[in-house]
Amino acid sequence: MSAIQTLKEALFGTVDTKRYNYQCEVCHAEFTSKEQSVQTIACPECGSHNIRERL
Repeated sequence: MSAIQTLKEALFGTVDTKRYNYQCEVCHAEFTSKEQSVQTIACPECGSHNIRERL
């Protein structure tokens, strides 16, 4: 890891955090999350756990 990358992570946290796209099957809200597993995610709009990954 370069010194610049180390400094960026120290100041701003991990820079290249992967985001995953999801859609709620109940209210059809689309959202992103850092969580990869749909089993741990709730819809931010309605709270449903009936979520699918959007490609």
